[in-house]
Amino acid sequence: MKKQKKIPKSERVERNHQEVRELYAQLMNSHKLAYSFSRTSIYEELAEQTGYSTKQIQRILNE
Repeated sequence: MKKQKKIPKSERVERNHQEVRELYAQLMNSHKLAYSFSRTSIYEELAEQTGYSTKQIQRILNE
């Protein structure tokens, strides 16, 4: 078996954060017409999909 090259933690974190930003953009686009959706409910939906807390998601999106 070939040893897999370990991806640096900073790169893994950046990939995960990018995924959160992309999911957020998708959710915002899908809920454009549904203004009744609050940011909090979108953060909660993202948290459910990614495993991050809503506070972590807020921090990631504000980077």
